[in-house]
Amino acid sequence: MTREERIHLWSALSDVFVDNEVDYGYIARQVAGFDRATVQAAFYQDVAPACYSNMLAPIPPIWTGFDSA
Repeated sequence: MTREERIHLWSALSDVFVDNEVDYGYIARQVAGFDRATVQAAFYQDVAPACYSNMLAPIPPIWTGFDSA
């Protein structure tokens, strides 16, 4: 997987952690080209550790997705 593909995958999966209604259909369309094991590994190993703190704040600051930089 190229770095650009990995960033695309991370960015799509990070939408789960942003303070708005999650558009699961959009996320599914964005990750459709990746196999399930790759998506699962990216979510649990890369995205969730970087973004989970958004879910812990009782009064959240401005939440952002995965920093693609």
